[in-house]
Amino acid sequence: MVPFLAGLRGARVQLDLAVDSNDFVMITVFSNGAMVSRTDADTIQPIVLTENAQPGDTFLVAIRIQAGESNTKISASRLLITAPANRPNPGIFREEILAAQPVVAAFPDGRAEHEAILDAAVKSVDLNALDRGDQAAFDESLRKAQNKLQALTPWLKQFTIRADGNSHIDMAWLWPWTETVEVVRNTFRSALDLMREYPDFKFTMSSARTYSWMEEKYPDLFKEIKERVKEGRWEIVGGMWVEPDLNMPGGESLVRQILVGKRYFQQKFGVDVKIGWNPDSFGYNWQLPQIYKKSGIDTFVTQKLMWAHEFTMFPHKLFWWEAPDGSRLLTYFPHDYAMGIDPVQLGKDVSVWVPSLYGTKPPANADMMHLYGVGDHGGGPTRTMLDTATRWMEPDVVFPNLQLSTAKAFFTELEPKLASMNVPVWRDELYFEYHRGVFTTQAETKRRIRKTEELLLNAEKFSAISTRFGKAYPSDDFDRGWKDLLFDDFHDIFPGSGIAVNYLDAKRNLEDVGRVGEKILDASLEEIVANVNLKGSGVPVVVFNSLAWPREEVIETEVRLPEEASSVEVVSASGKPVGSQVLSADRRARRVRLLLKASVPGLGYSTYYVRAIAKAESTPALVQGRADILENEFVRLKVDGKTGCMTSLFDKRGNRESLAPSETDSGGPKDAICGNLLQAFRDKPKQWDAWNIDADFEKEHWELDKADEVALVENGPVRAILRVKNHFQNSTFVRDIIVTAGSPRVDVRMTADWHEKHILLKVAMPLSAHNKMATFEIPYGSIERPTTRNTRAEQGKFEVPALHWADLSDGNHGLSLLNDCKYGYDAKGNVLRLSLLRSPEWPDPHADEGRHEFTYSLYAHGGNWKDALTVRHGYELNYPLLARQTERHTGILPEQHSFAELKAENVVLSAVKKAEDDDATIYRFYEWAGKESDIELWPAAAVESAVETDLMERPLQPLEMKQGGVIVHTKPYEIKTVRVKLSGISSDSKGDSKQ
Repeated sequence: MVPFLAGLRGARVQLDLAVDSNDFVMITVFSNGAMVSRTDADTIQPIVLTENAQPGDTFLVAIRIQAGESNTKISASRLLITAPANRPNPGIFREEILAAQPVVAAFPDGRAEHEAILDAAVKSVDLNALDRGDQAAFDESLRKAQNKLQALTPWLKQFTIRADGNSHIDMAWLWPWTETVEVVRNTFRSALDLMREYPDFKFTMSSARTYSWMEEKYPDLFKEIKERVKEGRWEIVGGMWVEPDLNMPGGESLVRQILVGKRYFQQKFGVDVKIGWNPDSFGYNWQLPQIYKKSGIDTFVTQKLMWAHEFTMFPHKLFWWEAPDGSRLLTYFPHDYAMGIDPVQLGKDVSVWVPSLYGTKPPANADMMHLYGVGDHGGGPTRTMLDTATRWMEPDVVFPNLQLSTAKAFFTELEPKLASMNVPVWRDELYFEYHRGVFTTQAETKRRIRKTEELLLNAEKFSAISTRFGKAYPSDDFDRGWKDLLFDDFHDIFPGSGIAVNYLDAKRNLEDVGRVGEKILDASLEEIVANVNLKGSGVPVVVFNSLAWPREEVIETEVRLPEEASSVEVVSASGKPVGSQVLSADRRARRVRLLLKASVPGLGYSTYYVRAIAKAESTPALVQGRADILENEFVRLKVDGKTGCMTSLFDKRGNRESLAPSETDSGGPKDAICGNLLQAFRDKPKQWDAWNIDADFEKEHWELDKADEVALVENGPVRAILRVKNHFQNSTFVRDIIVTAGSPRVDVRMTADWHEKHILLKVAMPLSAHNKMATFEIPYGSIERPTTRNTRAEQGKFEVPALHWADLSDGNHGLSLLNDCKYGYDAKGNVLRLSLLRSPEWPDPHADEGRHEFTYSLYAHGGNWKDALTVRHGYELNYPLLARQTERHTGILPEQHSFAELKAENVVLSAVKKAEDDDATIYRFYEWAGKESDIELWPAAAVESAVETDLMERPLQPLEMKQGGVIVHTKPYEIKTVRVKLSGISSDSKGDSKQ
């Protein structure tokens, strides 16, 4: 019940509500029995109760909220009183004072004078007149107070607040993507409608996928957007297909986000996006400045790190973010991405942001950017926000210079001032000290994304090669496949922080991409195989290597023989026997599943022949397995039969034991060696269940140091397997520890039947190597992070992201812990751990329940990770050799061949593809060891021309060609893209030597 007093005569009265919910809600408001509003939480506006309040008016307000979420609540409710036009507005005056106070306090020059003006203005207000009921006297005093306050206007107007209207729209989060399409439509429709009413209003939006939805489903609306873009009132930023996670996608996926996004914006709107925009991702990898700069993006807007304050506070609002190669990206942190237009808050922001950007003696025109608009579930700027902005832009208001603006205008105004601003430089990742659980949650989706990314890159490489033989490159299929994969890189899908249906959608989507990718890959390999001269005796098996260095590995394949056979042998193209091992044989179907030890040149293939023999000849075993020991020429490991612990991992090349007792309180026993130890931790964060692992997660944990079974389950000439079984509460784990001939890598192939709630599962490796820093792979590079916990910053990095591997080594030896689909690690003291599974209950109450299969690997080595080529071993685990059975036939290619060579160990050829705009071939590689080099690229074909390009495939400079190769000068940690025009095929590659 709301009664109104005489002092409010003629006022406009509104009810301002705020509703908090993790669910979609419908809000219905009744006043005096009549419905006055029906809306959702995203679009709710202040509700007018009366335009002309009179003494004695009474309003009975009832609110009905329909929501499925039990935690839904009214978080705020207040009455907004707007004085009639013929009276001074005390609310405005109050906010003028509250906004000006922190600004005045932030700048020493003139502070005393400015405080005196504030004090005089406040003291001029005759509050006693209100006690006397003398409205006229109060109004007159308020006019005098406002006149005195006007003396601050010239000084305050030197500060410009560029208010940038935007709407952050999550592609899928607490709702499915199908709902997002309508959220986008409603948000865009609202922005376009408001542009007609407010001529100064401008709108900023990222994410090419949102525009393509409108193009497909609402073409008239899309046409309106194009017109507003031409007018300069609709600003396109971001340049990506969606706003992805920026820690876990591979480097090439991040490049494709920008390549696909920028090309879409260029083709549909004629806009070359220059502003990176990703305000809501959970951390930002250290190579991002280079990726952005080499994509033609000069500035970056984000703010997520400002959420984190448990350990440290990020020190800058504007800074040069420098990548390992030296690329610098001007980066700006606004207050948030979904603010309103609140004058008091804006005054506080000016008092913080302006000194942070310019110091306490700012230039005559000191700008800051403020993002306003309802976000997450869309909404964008509201009429209330724009009405408030319009009022506070009036010349009679004592307030900084508020402008409805754009991000481009902010950075354009900032650019000439940079030289005098002493902008700090940040040479590190933007690590987010908060949402650390996202590296592990929804593990199956993470696995599918990793595998799909690898599949598309393999398919591109071999499809580009197959065009040399006349096969068409399926550009449209790749375009669709990449767009679908990139969608699932979104920062609430890949991290696992959404509702359950989003992961069912991702599964269907990624399976569709997988079918397309497999079809392209199979057709491309078939085309290549069809051109190989296969003349040996036996069934030909062609083994392909998608990586650009020679590999020697044991692979598993199935062969159908022309006749029944009691035994088989495998020989190379030159007829030499190679190590093999029959796993199973179906004599009636003439099918044999076997292992063979393959040797394959870089980005090429080798041919092997499988043939029936009467009796298998005895061959020396290349691996040895016993009840508790596995061994090959590189390593010897021992597993305790009772505990299941790996008690030794001996590096035979370096004559060093890699394991040691734990030296931390939670890394396993301190009095004995227990490597490969599964650990379960109570994992119930205080907030954000799917997102967070709390800093005290180690407080309650269990070590799975009682094995249900340890058994030697395979012991052949090229592979041996020890199986370890464990259980914990409702879950069971089977780990096959695998040693193969010719490999220093120990693979652990794990199957988990996972049925826990609020448990985090890790595997721990206590090591004999010691270092204050461990190294972790990031997109297109690596980063060192502390193993100590001496400072608050070090304590905050108790769980960190990585791609294929993490490594702890000293100058003499170490161990790399590799994975094929995991992303969360921690390194503490001498213990290196990989996070395997979590089990949060919100927002998906059954997250990760069920069966999981994955592999992690132990790579004991001498020297450091660079000496040991850990980067290559990580790629080899993730990009296995590909075997294809075929038939004997003639062809123009030899039985072994390489289609490209990079003559350097310190680079990785990450992508080979057809150029976007012609038939040239794109080669992309990156330098990982910190060595400036002249890299020689040999495409194994006649080179007509070679040009270095940026990541968008725009030419930069011609490249030197030398005897069929291309010379590319490469700086430390640099990503390089080369566009090569090829003609014909060459079989003169050095990978063609006989096996």
